[in-house]
Amino acid sequence: MIRPAPPDPLFVVEVEPTIRSQLSGETALCLNHTWTRIQMTHFDFEAVSARLKEQSKERRKTRTYAQRRSALDKHKFELLQLDHAGCNGSQLQLWLAEKGITVELSTVTRWLQRQLREGQTKQEGQTVEAIKSTVSKSKARKPGQPKAGKRLSEVSRLYSNEQIALIVAKQSPHNGLATEIARAAGLRAPELLTLQSIQHQAPDERPAHALKFVGILNETIGYTVCSKGGQFREVRIPIALARRLEATRLEEPISVTDRGVTYQQHYRLGGGQPWSKSFGAASQAALGWTKGAHGLRHCYAQERLRTVQRHLRLAEAMLVVSQELDHARPDRTKTYLR
Repeated sequence: MIRPAPPDPLFVVEVEPTIRSQLSGETALCLNHTWTRIQMTHFDFEAVSARLKEQSKERRKTRTYAQRRSALDKHKFELLQLDHAGCNGSQLQLWLAEKGITVELSTVTRWLQRQLREGQTKQEGQTVEAIKSTVSKSKARKPGQPKAGKRLSEVSRLYSNEQIALIVAKQSPHNGLATEIARAAGLRAPELLTLQSIQHQAPDERPAHALKFVGILNETIGYTVCSKGGQFREVRIPIALARRLEATRLEEPISVTDRGVTYQQHYRLGGGQPWSKSFGAASQAALGWTKGAHGLRHCYAQERLRTVQRHLRLAEAMLVVSQELDHARPDRTKTYLR
């Protein structure tokens, strides 16, 4: 007996049950391959393939800004600050829930990783131009990256608050805290090593305007630092930062030598040249460029001038800010206002 070839796999063949019951052995097997009664389903693979490919094209289409924008972007600055303060993903997730935003923990984690990876920030209403003389003018600059061909003393050295938060996130805890304090109090790198509570070290007597530290006295705590001339001057640190600083207080002061000068350090805090290098490396990693840690004093100067000008005319306000920055002459402060 010659058996027919098996049917095409695209067909389903079924033998009538009444006929199957009367047959046995090879006869029944043979009849299974004869198309006595065919119930057939045709799989149109070409149509299905075309449909799947079209769906892939739709998914690959460029999304609108609204589609790309994460719901977390609305609270970007607050989330970065909380992340730097040591909050974990679950705590950030809880904070977002309080704001009416329900997201998975993995979403929060991915969002934070993307912020650190991209390092692309906005300037909050200001166009900041600064230099990097080693960069070719033909190369495309990243947002806020210094222009070639100018000295740092000739251009703005500002950082936005958002950029500072990204830099701090790239630093170790003791250097990150030093960065925040330097920005909030307008400190020089070596002065960070000399911080003391004003109760333990009083500032030296020096001429001071009656409105020095106007607008921030009630929300800050007084500290002293040893300035360039070897005198102790008063600085003001926001209460929240002061609490974090006090948590790092050493049981006994330690001697630290920076650039040939020895200081007595009372807190486990970054400062001096090691901190400056940490800041530059973190800025490069987070933003792709750096204007140096001294730019934080420029940020302080401009913010304070805006506040003091609510009470005084420009010339007198400049005098107050110059005293807060420990500048001998107000005209020295002008270079901080670019």
